Amino acid sequence: MLYTTKNGEKTMKEFRVNEYITLKLEEGKTNIYVKDQLFNQCKFLLLDISVDKVSSFDDIESIDEVAEKLDRSLAILLLIY
Repeated sequence: MLYTTKNGEKTMKEFRVNEYITLKLEEGKTNIYVKDQLFNQCKFLLLDISVDKVSSFDDIESIDEVAEKLDRSLAILLLIY
């Protein structure tokens, strides 16, 4: 773990999850590294679930399962962002 000190407080800049995965805080954002290479894929999943459909997500156990149910109409918002 790599720490820096700011105003007497320790701030973690790097966290090694295992021999393959490292998380680094760079310019205020967390970046994922796999085998020391920046993993620059989708880091979040944007969901817009209406109240009447929220129960259909009750049995979800992984982010991959949520992605399968994702309404692709929101993908355009990611291009704008």
